[in-house]
Amino acid sequence: SIYMCHLRQRVLLLFFSDMCRERSKNESLNEQLEKAIHSSLMAVIIRNHTLKNTMADAAGEIEMFLESSLDDESVIPLKQSAALLQRGMRCCRHRQAFQ
Repeated sequence: SIYMCHLRQRVLLLFFSDMCRERSKNESLNEQLEKAIHSSLMAVIIRNHTLKNTMADAAGEIEMFLESSLDDESVIPLKQSAALLQRGMRCCRHRQAFQ
């Protein structure tokens, strides 16, 4: 009957309308997620860069001090600290390569 045909059309129209709304909502959520991921990645990159530069400055200061000091046992912990800073900087550079 004509009534059933119109009813089917109405149901299909509502169904496709709902599908379009859901798709639009999903696209909006995906855009928000992409922006959040990008912002988070940029924050990590900036933090990593800042850490690497800070460690480089500290390592440079230690190296300058060690070059002007005597080679006695009292500076061994400072040499170990400089080595740890170098290792930290390598880790930061390695991490940057994979971001």
